[in-house]
Amino acid sequence: VLLIMVIALGCVSAPIFASTVAVRAEEGDQDDIDPRVLDNVSQNCSSIKQALRDLQRADSRTRAYLGSAYETVSRDFITPLNLRLVKNNRVATKLFEIQGDFSSKQSDFRTEYTAYMRELESLIAANCQEHPRDFYRQLQKTREHRAKLHNLSEDLNKLVSEQYQGVKTLREEI
Repeated sequence: VLLIMVIALGCVSAPIFASTVAVRAEEGDQDDIDPRVLDNVSQNCSSIKQALRDLQRADSRTRAYLGSAYETVSRDFITPLNLRLVKNNRVATKLFEIQGDFSSKQSDFRTEYTAYMRELESLIAANCQEHPRDFYRQLQKTREHRAKLHNLSEDLNKLVSEQYQGVKTLREEI
């Protein structure tokens, strides 16, 4: 069951939180935004906002799925195993470290998702036709939060894989 969770989490989280919105970021100073980009933002404002609303809905579903999956992994696999190891006086330092790291990353994931959604809601509410520069800057902030979410999701998936490998190792030792 744990392996299925690893596979499912890897397939779902990475592509969802890694995807981008239609307007491309330009490298360099944020105050030096290409006028063509700003023109594009202003002219395509309604379609950009629709894409953002679609993204918000998709990310909300993904967050619900991932949140419950991460909670299940922690509640039904990691914690009970570690409690049982403690009860049986077995030292499995790596598994205990994974539990601590997983709990920390899970908390960071929740916090970052909340920050991301606030940024995204603010972005959707912004007037991109009249203030494309401000909109674009807000888009950059939102992307940064989304990238952090993606990284946290990858970290959590990696910890699930490490837990699985740790359990396999423990099984061989017993």
